[in-house]
Amino acid sequence: MQPTQHLLNYMLPVIGRAERKLAECLDKAQVGTMFALPWYLTWFGHSLNKYTDVVRLYDYFLCAPPLFPVYVTAAIVLYRADEVYNCECDMAMLHCLLSRLPDDLPFEDILVTAERLYEENDPIDLESEVQALERREEEQRRLDEERLKRRRVVGRGAAHASLSARVGACVPAALRRLPLSRRAVFATATVLLGIYVYYRPDLLFNRRRENSLEF
Repeated sequence: MQPTQHLLNYMLPVIGRAERKLAECLDKAQVGTMFALPWYLTWFGHSLNKYTDVVRLYDYFLCAPPLFPVYVTAAIVLYRADEVYNCECDMAMLHCLLSRLPDDLPFEDILVTAERLYEENDPIDLESEVQALERREEEQRRLDEERLKRRRVVGRGAAHASLSARVGACVPAALRRLPLSRRAVFATATVLLGIYVYYRPDLLFNRRRENSLEF
């Protein structure tokens, strides 16, 4: 998927050059390009309901440069700019909006727009912007991973402190005055005994029964 994602990333610089406000809105919501993944992989074949639209696009793509479907994607997003502005600037909301293509898209006009975008934005000229975008995304992923790790460490520390406090409250004061080594031995023995009784309750029941019979 990485090569496909790389090709889809050409869409964002094209949109940015055509309408900076729209590109900033998409970037602020961090919607990315995954909403357009099935469009590119199937040439819109699994995303459109009208067979005539699918056939028209296939005919055009067969005669167009390899990256032209990406430019058509950019043209569709530009055509729906007003819908994007009226939508809440949220990743999930925008992804849901953009991933659902309307049935009344004017594909003839969109193809004209896509051809103009391709003539004005050669893929070779966009390569540096795409690389900068991917470096920024990689840095953001790294920061998110580090933030998640810190949260996990803090969570484990809080859980350990809470457990220690609960255990300390249950331990008698006389036991807490014992040396640390003796307390550790006693605590370990208590835990092992509890585990043993949990898995072998029959032994405890038999011992109680024998004691009752003796009396």
